[in-house]
Amino acid sequence: MPIKLNSTQLEDVVAQTYSAIARPDRVIELLGTVSRFPERSADSTSALETHLANAASIIDQMYPHNADDLAALDTQGDRVPDSDLAMDAAQRVVHVNTAILADPAFIPGQFLPDWVLDGVGRGVPERECLPRNETPRLVRLHCSEDDVDGSWFMVRREELSEGLRYHFFAVRMQWDDRHGLSFQDALGLSDVETMLLRHLVRGGTLRGFADRRDRSLGTVRNQMKVLQRKLGVRSKEEVLLLYAGFASTMDGSANRTSPAPHECTNLLHSDDGSIAWEEMGDPQGRPVVFFHPLEGALMPNRAERAFRQHGLRIIAPWRPFHGDTSGEGFGQDGIESFAAKLSGLLEQLDVSRATAFATQAGAPYMMACIKRSPAIFDRAIGAGAFLPIGTESEMGLIPASHRMSIRAVRTAPAVARMYQRGMLAAIGSGSFHRFVEDFYDGYQRELDAVRHPELLSVFRRAASYSITSTLDGPIDTMQFWASDWSELFADIEVPLSLMYGTHDANMPRALVEAVSARLGLRRASFIENAGSFLLMDSPEAVARLLSER
Repeated sequence: MPIKLNSTQLEDVVAQTYSAIARPDRVIELLGTVSRFPERSADSTSALETHLANAASIIDQMYPHNADDLAALDTQGDRVPDSDLAMDAAQRVVHVNTAILADPAFIPGQFLPDWVLDGVGRGVPERECLPRNETPRLVRLHCSEDDVDGSWFMVRREELSEGLRYHFFAVRMQWDDRHGLSFQDALGLSDVETMLLRHLVRGGTLRGFADRRDRSLGTVRNQMKVLQRKLGVRSKEEVLLLYAGFASTMDGSANRTSPAPHECTNLLHSDDGSIAWEEMGDPQGRPVVFFHPLEGALMPNRAERAFRQHGLRIIAPWRPFHGDTSGEGFGQDGIESFAAKLSGLLEQLDVSRATAFATQAGAPYMMACIKRSPAIFDRAIGAGAFLPIGTESEMGLIPASHRMSIRAVRTAPAVARMYQRGMLAAIGSGSFHRFVEDFYDGYQRELDAVRHPELLSVFRRAASYSITSTLDGPIDTMQFWASDWSELFADIEVPLSLMYGTHDANMPRALVEAVSARLGLRRASFIENAGSFLLMDSPEAVARLLSER
């Protein structure tokens, strides 16, 4: 007979539920409270579900979806600048935005080549112009070895616990006559001063301007000093920053602190609904269908690079209710509908044979798809993939934070919407890092991964596309992975291989081995010194496994 919560217990959790409206990050404590209740506690759970739904609805109204909030998503209390390039004091690359710096010489973990910060007409190497304090500096950086003129980057210096960081932000600085005339009128510049400014914005030097106008270098330097005094700045670089800020304000793009919202350009409509997908890796390579984790269908640069180098074409469909992929039902119904749409997509792409690949919460979607279309998939690879929890002994092997979320959702499925809605609201209030720190409490490797600029950029770009209109995707994901979906492993015809990091915070070795034994799966392999984010920790190992024939 189901256990019924007493009135005091119910009143306490209801009060905690509504208190989260004022402080969305309090849903973390709510998750812990609900997880301690018996699963499906008869009428009392029904009453709790009603209150959870009401509170989530109020949060919807008080904290509406906001694209600016998603751009501010941060995984630690002190903001991590979402820069185009980050390097340490030894000039080793920490993070790179390959959309801006596409040259293969920019590799995280490797030193910057000497040519990147060589002098560009200043007489001194650009590395000598890096900021020495909190005041940002303007630096010209060669984006490739053939880039003679270089491009302007605004550089900020940051002192972190792990050492010094330099963050480079590309300055989209081009001379526009309309902007230039407006700048001249607004600040009362003479025609000669405006001509000098235009020359500098286009990458010219003071000596070059002197030669073009047949003037002495000393005369031009004096003109530059007059321009600086008129603008109230102390250097040529500050003149350029002032112009760049003025121009970007006119374009409506001032104060860019994060990338533009991600746009998925691949979309297929069919009778089964719509499905959006990303293409990464080698366009001519062996097809691999990537079933993405909770953070979305985008990959860290290092993983995408590894897959490209191993000749793998990554086809990454967005899950139901994510971005432009439609959702037709929830739970098992939604997953089966997704499997049907994916089959149609692969037919449209003329992919008759592919490898299935999933990380973390993408696992149940992969299993449903290989069961529906075994003729398409030659094999399936789970890298840090979640497994279904089917027994109490298995539940006891899960790390506390993961176990807490599974128990809470099994007790009251509506807690998933409350949790996800509170998490989204916390992004805007700057307290999202509390969710990250709670879930990975005691697991420094995972905390380092989610705070890394490369993965943080993935989080922000994916969120800007996948959850701008609805949270149904993450909610459905949270509810399904909390259920026992063991039946998806029954009678599978496609060979399945599992690999995990030896320090996986979600799927520890003992749990993987216990679930594998219960489901009759092949023994998993384990990668030393890796955690649950294998695409960050060991992308080469994953790429090698996927490229095996």
